[in-house]
Amino acid sequence: MKKFLLAALMVIASASSAIAYMPTPLKDVTVSANMSFDTVTGIYTYNYEIYNPPVNTNQIRHFEIDISKGQGDADLRSDGLVNGQCYDEDPSNYNLARFQMVPVGMDGPYGFVLPSTSMTIWGCGLGPNGKATWASNAESALLSPGNSLTGPSIKSYGLPGIREGIIIPYIDYDSLPPEYEENIELTDTLRSSLVYKFTTVGPVAPPAVFSAVGFIDRIIALKHKAFLLGWIKNSGLVTSLDAKLDNAKKKLAANDIKTAKNLLAAFISEVEAQNEKGLAPEAYALLKYNAEYLLSRL
Repeated sequence: MKKFLLAALMVIASASSAIAYMPTPLKDVTVSANMSFDTVTGIYTYNYEIYNPPVNTNQIRHFEIDISKGQGDADLRSDGLVNGQCYDEDPSNYNLARFQMVPVGMDGPYGFVLPSTSMTIWGCGLGPNGKATWASNAESALLSPGNSLTGPSIKSYGLPGIREGIIIPYIDYDSLPPEYEENIELTDTLRSSLVYKFTTVGPVAPPAVFSAVGFIDRIIALKHKAFLLGWIKNSGLVTSLDAKLDNAKKKLAANDIKTAKNLLAAFISEVEAQNEKGLAPEAYALLKYNAEYLLSRL
């Protein structure tokens, strides 16, 4: 009887050890953005922090942000961006003829370096798919659950806009079930199912043809989307900001530029007063810098 029980336990243990490794989708990852603007150079800096919450079992090894340039957008400068560690002065290296991008300089998270060296093991670069990408192939540097990754940044002459991005967890391909071996389509399907999508602030090109009324409509749309994303924290503030933007739009349409400028200045003052109160850093950047751009063009 004892021999039978021992044999049964060994079978159960063997079956348990044979259970295939399967990664699970990421949940509740947060990407926070803070911005600054250099009034001398005209360069915006976008700093990002990624947090992998303890609810996840997967490490993060890759994230990217869309920086594509749409039809009708202005061509932006690229000078002064070469100090980014991942920037290349030759845009043909990134196939920009096929995928138009906003010119950027990029920096990676400097906190992860190889022991006894100064080599950063989180790399960054621009891909032919119109994305700014950061990734690491060093398992010791992956972003584990319960930890944050700071340091990724973008420099650009592009105005703050709402951008989409994705985060991809580490996948141990060698430990996947046998049916995944050399089955590229099945592996790609698994990888796609694990991707975590997020929304953040990143550089966009302004319209090539400027219209004051059209641009204030752009700011109104950004404000609306920022509220839906939770970056504007109460409806009362939305109402107050709406009133200033709507009145400024009416004055612009009536060619009353002086009054429109005063209303935009009041709008900017309210945005500044609500920074980190009623406005998350993302909403503050979107509203302040786009309103200042409009004001500078009037």
